[in-house]
Amino acid sequence: PTSLPSDLPTSVPSHTPSLSTIPSLVKSDTPSTSTNPSSEPSVRPSFNPTSLPSLEPSTSPSTSLNPTSQAQIPVDQRCFIDVEVGCATSDDGQKCDSIVPVKERCDDTPSELIMRYNGGSCKQSDNIQGSSLFQCQDFQDGPPDVIGQPSFITVTDINDRFNIYHAATLMVGDEYTLIDPNNNLLQKNMNITIWKNSTLTPENILQTVVFHTSCSAPNLFLKDSFGASELLAFRNQQQGLVSCLVNITYTFSLSNRPGGNDAIVDTLVSNTTFSFINFTDTVNGMMIK
Repeated sequence: PTSLPSDLPTSVPSHTPSLSTIPSLVKSDTPSTSTNPSSEPSVRPSFNPTSLPSLEPSTSPSTSLNPTSQAQIPVDQRCFIDVEVGCATSDDGQKCDSIVPVKERCDDTPSELIMRYNGGSCKQSDNIQGSSLFQCQDFQDGPPDVIGQPSFITVTDINDRFNIYHAATLMVGDEYTLIDPNNNLLQKNMNITIWKNSTLTPENILQTVVFHTSCSAPNLFLKDSFGASELLAFRNQQQGLVSCLVNITYTFSLSNRPGGNDAIVDTLVSNTTFSFINFTDTVNGMMIK
């Protein structure tokens, strides 16, 4: 061969490609075929996933990043309990859902009021006292409204905050009684404040209510609601004790449906139209076959 390459390329291409150690700068139309694939995988992942799934199943199950929070009860250990709760008046056996609420008016200054803490916002207020006598304001979305949730409730004379009629923690659904600590008649205007807890600081206030209680004007009735609280009964000298409450008796029955296993009852509660009833002390440990 000549010692120096020719100045110009040949006009006819060679029959076999030359071996180049430098890659071409122009993209080829088709990928080159490697006769000697690398023995090690590439360091970088491919930009696109493979188009076909693997043909063989994996040898072990995959690990779930979000396992279910509750274990499934085996079918052979399940029980199927039917629960029936009955409610009737203790005096005449009248069914509770047929009781007509009494909405009687207070005609004399009361010495005692019985309220129920229903929870919830000012929007559920239901009374005929005008804005000059009744005011309600919610804070932080107002009091809770789920049966059994706690709040701290204070009730005072609007003109004397040290004249305290009530100060205690109550659960939604609880009843509470307002009586003057010195056995005097109740003052004509009251303030009910509902707090998150017993720390009585402004940031813990959930609701404040002012309402008129002298009964000098015909504007206080049984079943009136003032924000989260509802009037259930009052006592005064003229009318005595007037209440919309009646003595009722609850009954319940538990039965195991065919196909279910024997069961031991831990808890039984019922959320009725009237209140939250807890039968747990009665049924705890009971075997249902």
